[in-house]
Amino acid sequence: MILAGVTISNITGDKGLLTQSKEAKKVTEISEAKERAEKDILDWQQDQIRNSESSDLDDTIIQGILQGKEYVKEAKANSFISKKGNHEISYSELYESTGGVKPGETATETKKDNYSDGTNTATVPEGFTVSGIASEQIIDNGLVIYDIPKGETPNWTEDTNADGVPDIQTKYNQFVWIPVKDEASYQRDLSYPSLYDGYSEPYTPEGSTFTDTGYLPEGINQGADTAENNEKAERASVLKYNGFYVGRYEAGKDADGTIVVSKQNATVYTNKSQEEFKEIAKTKMYNNNIVKSAMSSGIQWDMVMHFVDGKNDATGKVFNVTKYDETRHTGSKANSGKNNNDKVQNIYDLEGNCNEYVAEKNNTSFPFLSRGGNYSKYNNGVASRRDSYHGFANSNTTFRPTLYIM
Repeated sequence: MILAGVTISNITGDKGLLTQSKEAKKVTEISEAKERAEKDILDWQQDQIRNSESSDLDDTIIQGILQGKEYVKEAKANSFISKKGNHEISYSELYESTGGVKPGETATETKKDNYSDGTNTATVPEGFTVSGIASEQIIDNGLVIYDIPKGETPNWTEDTNADGVPDIQTKYNQFVWIPVKDEASYQRDLSYPSLYDGYSEPYTPEGSTFTDTGYLPEGINQGADTAENNEKAERASVLKYNGFYVGRYEAGKDADGTIVVSKQNATVYTNKSQEEFKEIAKTKMYNNNIVKSAMSSGIQWDMVMHFVDGKNDATGKVFNVTKYDETRHTGSKANSGKNNNDKVQNIYDLEGNCNEYVAEKNNTSFPFLSRGGNYSKYNNGVASRRDSYHGFANSNTTFRPTLYIM
């Protein structure tokens, strides 16, 4: 009888097998209902974004989204009852699951994948604001974040000059998220055209091109400042968040010429050597415990090329990173972001305007590398090109900032 009692207790008691089985079934049913609800909410948000409508959530909106769904028995004012198991699930639980930063909102903390467009996720650093412009909210099309000082309310539509460019794009720094899937995809691409000591075709002997030194912000590389260590540290930092932010524009400078900016219609920062620009990128833009800025590396430029290649520019033409398009070369240097023919995935001036130094070198007598073409109309000035340079200061060459999330 004692043994029988123990057996029955093991089966039916508070910690018995039947109790545990029922609890596991309940957890599974609630989890399934929440997952389906989350998917329906994210699908709704994506449709809203594509239709240039608000994707903000509240209990009333969630109730409307879930009303009539096959897995929902009843959509109440603040919760829903699941059809399977009759479990009541608060909408606040769904806010947490689908929450994070919404379009037009500012991130209050840096948390991986804290932004979702309904299909993909990105990480928005603390203090940065997701664009309130619908065409800048989809990750696959070029998610744009703005650095808007605390206390300022952005106006996403005001266009004082009636030129189709919202004033906000000339006022605040902007960066575009470049997704990186995994380590295998974050590699240097030496298939692109190059001009190394007179070579006009890809010049890719073993060890010909390598990562620079002295460009990484403090705290990224914990080891010696070598090409190998820097490349590993850069890759690890990017893969931590499965992506990185690149300047939407070529590096500009403020009215005093003392701060690096990434704004539309800024004076492009030129007439500095590659070595000077590496230091400027680290010290005159962002250097805090949230983000640090740096000159883009050669691998990062390659990742940008992969992201934009084959997509349509702002005029509807296909942007081929290995083919020359004369409309992207205006014949004279302009302020940043003035040519819509050279805008793709919400990034400007990758093919034209100015050459851009990168933190990458080669083993020739002209070891400094720049990428892309400039305003001159010569048919090898394509976006993906590596150009072997002396590294001196000149009026045609700038750089493009990258953000490292700390």
